[in-house]
Amino acid sequence: MGSIAEAMWRVFKGNSFVARASKPILFSLLFCAFYLLYMFLDDDSTLTISKSMHNLSQESWLKCHDGPNTTTCPANYYPKKFKYIYQGQRPAPGMCPEYFRWIYEDLRPWAATGITLEMVERANRTANFRLVIIDGRAYVEVYEKGFQTRDTMTFWGILQLLRRFPGRIPDLDLMFDCVDWPVIQPDGNTPPPLFRFCGDNNTLDIVFPDWSFWGWPETNIRPWERLSHEMILANEKSKWKDRERYAYWKGNPIVAKKRMELLECNVSKEYDWNARIYAQNWRAEVEQGFKNSSLTNQCNHRYKIYIEGSAWSVSRKYILACDSVTLMIKPHYYDFFSRGLMPMHHYWPIRDDDKCKSIKFAVDWGNKHRRKVQLIGKNGSKFIKEELSMDNVYNYMFHLLNEYSKLLKYKPTVPPRAVELCSESMACPERGINKAFMMESLVKEDTGDVEPCTIPPPYDPSTLDAILKRKESILSRVQQEEKVWPSMKAELAKDNVKPETNIRPWERLSHEMILANEKSKWKDRERYAYWKGNPIVAKKRMELLECNVSKEYDWNARIYAQNWRAEVEQGFKNSSLTNQCNHRYIDASLPKQLCPKCIDVIFKNQTFFIFVCYVHRYKIYIEGSAWSVSRKYILACDSVTLMIKPHYYDFFSRGLMPMHHYWPIRDDDKCKSIKFAVDWGNKHRRKVQLIGKNGSKFIKEELSMDNVYNYMFHLLNEYSKLLKYKPTIPPRAVELCSESMACPERGINKAFMMESLMKEDTGDVEPCTIPQPYDPSTLDAILKRKESILSRVQQEEKVYWDRHS
Repeated sequence: MGSIAEAMWRVFKGNSFVARASKPILFSLLFCAFYLLYMFLDDDSTLTISKSMHNLSQESWLKCHDGPNTTTCPANYYPKKFKYIYQGQRPAPGMCPEYFRWIYEDLRPWAATGITLEMVERANRTANFRLVIIDGRAYVEVYEKGFQTRDTMTFWGILQLLRRFPGRIPDLDLMFDCVDWPVIQPDGNTPPPLFRFCGDNNTLDIVFPDWSFWGWPETNIRPWERLSHEMILANEKSKWKDRERYAYWKGNPIVAKKRMELLECNVSKEYDWNARIYAQNWRAEVEQGFKNSSLTNQCNHRYKIYIEGSAWSVSRKYILACDSVTLMIKPHYYDFFSRGLMPMHHYWPIRDDDKCKSIKFAVDWGNKHRRKVQLIGKNGSKFIKEELSMDNVYNYMFHLLNEYSKLLKYKPTVPPRAVELCSESMACPERGINKAFMMESLVKEDTGDVEPCTIPPPYDPSTLDAILKRKESILSRVQQEEKVWPSMKAELAKDNVKPETNIRPWERLSHEMILANEKSKWKDRERYAYWKGNPIVAKKRMELLECNVSKEYDWNARIYAQNWRAEVEQGFKNSSLTNQCNHRYIDASLPKQLCPKCIDVIFKNQTFFIFVCYVHRYKIYIEGSAWSVSRKYILACDSVTLMIKPHYYDFFSRGLMPMHHYWPIRDDDKCKSIKFAVDWGNKHRRKVQLIGKNGSKFIKEELSMDNVYNYMFHLLNEYSKLLKYKPTIPPRAVELCSESMACPERGINKAFMMESLMKEDTGDVEPCTIPQPYDPSTLDAILKRKESILSRVQQEEKVYWDRHS
């Protein structure tokens, strides 16, 4: 108030005439100023703040009554409630992120018993401090100073929570441990409740947001509110495709053995693991104030590595904020938000027992499938931007403390040796970077008194179990694909086409597959849809795995990820296409009642047990990264082909008609669409059996090897008619003939060439007569007919699910 009066007085002091003539005006203005400021306060000490008052300095929001010597809290330190002057309707609170549901899980050990004073006091064995909140005021009893400013910035964060939700934080009493490692072991008794920054699957510590959200002065890491925005903006400085093609990590390796091991993955003269690892020179950085370690300048590589230190690391959020792909070395600890992350959606999982190979595989695969891994990076960055905003940090604290306070079986009181803390007593005496970070992260009165988001309900056991199993399944699939990668790369390097999968030439194989249909009647086959293949080549295939049978639900599908490493080693002997019209493969982890006709185990490999059962009534076709050669093999079986909406065609597939040659499956909701098809088909067996027979007949009659050659003949003839020049032999071209290719070959390549060799007694035949081109109306009618059929099937499916919802 004095500064305002002084500024106004200076206007008049400079001109004696103005001063003399305008004294009445001056006093009128001063009176109005005092009146307006007074009107901001009502008789309930409730502060009313206008949203337009953003031009006041940061320190004006604090009541440093004794300047830098302020060490006590004002008597009217904090109004119990804020009022707002809003322009327009106040927005309704939204739903909290999904990971907030873990609050209930963290507090579950006390859900039945509640929390007594004795339980809380038992937690002081390792606690750094005790926090008591009564009537919106905070009191702290310190048992042991925390490392660096961990405890200081945690105190500050809690005080900002009180400013953000004035009068909304209930009375509570808790113990807090600032050390990294969780310590509360389940021993059969009700455990003491202890808060800390991280947890693991073997302990019961309650996870709370860490101090760095309000700044880490010792490392010059600014508060999260502004830093997170700057990091998101930094992503736009360079396109992902233009960044360094390697994985990047920079940090302190000496804190953990696993980090020392990571140094071995650095590039050397002998080998390049696709990683660029830098040990932080902590002494030099401390002396220079960490000026060379700006987090906003570290988004220059396509991949960034997250690795824990002695326990969890605060670096996780900074790494994910970059839209580079996060390569997360298997973590053993979680913080409050990380349980909401999904592998292969928000990050790429890296093994901790063979880091270098795992990193190399991830980078090799990612640089070959850039769009797919770039999406992972964007999803991770989006999670940080939207679900780990500072708003949600405070929301999480609000709901965690509210749910915790509901469990208390006693009325908290201020401990005898506790001292009161407030923003003034902490920030007013501070200097330097500590003060700067506090003022930057101070909750201003024009951002307080907002509505917290609405916390979702607790997980039911089956949902939580399904989420955990999904994560385990994804990790398992990535590890399996990683094991196969070196042998797959070696095979691909040979530049051969199909012998790598031991799939024989079509002429003989197609006949064997048609004959295989006669081994079992359609009505005697398994009543499910079957697919086996490599899921990691496409997101849509990864999604298909979710349609597999589980203990919770049966989508009428039996889905199997191909064990590529084992199959390559065994020459794909266990993946005979003719046997896939007569057998099925079931994961041994499923209950046996799901496979009532299963007989004995015939062999076991590194990934799963294999049971032999009878043939399936339905087989699924799904594209990979593009079209898949499997379409003709699937159609050859007279099982009904369930074709998940294709986006690519090969030379023959445009001749197929939905509901005549195959059953169309939606690609936006595969599981429901498959279940509907199988349920409907098992109820209308004759109708769907006819679809299977038509598909198989198409393959037998219209995709014979004769017609493959006929198609090639007519295509090349029609193409040659369009040439406007006389072709000549390019200077560096070499002549090829059957002899120059087959004679030097060995092994399976030679065998396949000889089997598919055009013999003299089959040559010089007449090609079929190609029909006339489509006229526009006929072609349009065919396409419209297909669209109409697809639309009718989708409508029937909708009616089915409306009836079964």
